Amino acid sequence: MADPRTRRVPCARFLGFVGSLALLALAPSTAAAHVVADSTLLPLTPAVLDRFDRALAAEAAERREVARLLSPAARDTWIRCQMRSYQDPEVMKLIQQQSTAVERQDMAALQRVQQAMMAAIETKCGKNPAAMNESRVRERPPTAGAAAGGFDARQYAMLKERVTPFCAVAAPIGSDGVRLPGQGTNVYWVYSPAEAQALRPRCAALQKALAALD
Repeated sequence: MADPRTRRVPCARFLGFVGSLALLALAPSTAAAHVVADSTLLPLTPAVLDRFDRALAAEAAERREVARLLSPAARDTWIRCQMRSYQDPEVMKLIQQQSTAVERQDMAALQRVQQAMMAAIETKCGKNPAAMNESRVRERPPTAGAAAGGFDARQYAMLKERVTPFCAVAAPIGSDGVRLPGQGTNVYWVYSPAEAQALRPRCAALQKALAALD
């Protein structure tokens, strides 16, 4: 049963988690402290880090694709493709059908033809970048990364937060592992000896992969 004198320092907002690995619970009447581990955290095993590598690579690739989609060049390319598609026999036929529907004031037929025309253009040119929901498109990279690694969004975000402070310093690995000060009073990042040993030789590559996401 938990010591009623202790209290757990609450985690900060998600996706800005301050204490993602372990938090310090202080007894109000004493200076003694107890490390409280978060059971939702994934252990930093070689297998988990392999998945994390794949996740970071997938997120970086999706970030490049999003940057391409939202660039002025992509919009210009799409417009040029759209103009060329009007010379395609299939699209020209749909343009004629559109004119007929307008002459007949057949709104139902006009809507069907316009939808068919857009589908034909998208088949040739892809989706119109100008019509994309930019905020949703920008959410795609971390989602793609988490999926590639087999993580949920929370697990993936917390892995990033755990790896970053460990790899930022070359702290010695003791018999109890590594404990690094976090943000806030009595908040620490804690790594078991096995986690520290698994993570240390991969830090250079992981730092490079994480930097590519900035």
